[in-house]
Amino acid sequence: MATFIAPLIGLAIDKFGKRTYLLVFSGVIGIFAHTLFLIIPDCPDGIDVFLLYNINIGSCSFWTILPPLMLLALYYAVFGSVAYPCVTMLCKKSMLGTGFGCLIALTNGM
Repeated sequence: MATFIAPLIGLAIDKFGKRTYLLVFSGVIGIFAHTLFLIIPDCPDGIDVFLLYNINIGSCSFWTILPPLMLLALYYAVFGSVAYPCVTMLCKKSMLGTGFGCLIALTNGM
């Protein structure tokens, strides 16, 4: 999902701006998605995503994990569309590699 909506989000950012607000918004979405993953009950037998029509084990189903996964994809699409272009705006040309390296290190540490 993130692959398909990231270019649309990038176009909207280029047209309307508001990168700071979108960066904060993506953080809130990421926290909310991970919180939803904590709330979802554990499935004793796991979920077989290839048999979507036949997976109701009490409250466990593929459809219960779909909303947090979609929110996480939205988080990655918005964060990637906002954060990486900001590096090129904030860093000098001679320091772009260091800036991208720091961003990737911070992203992997999250």
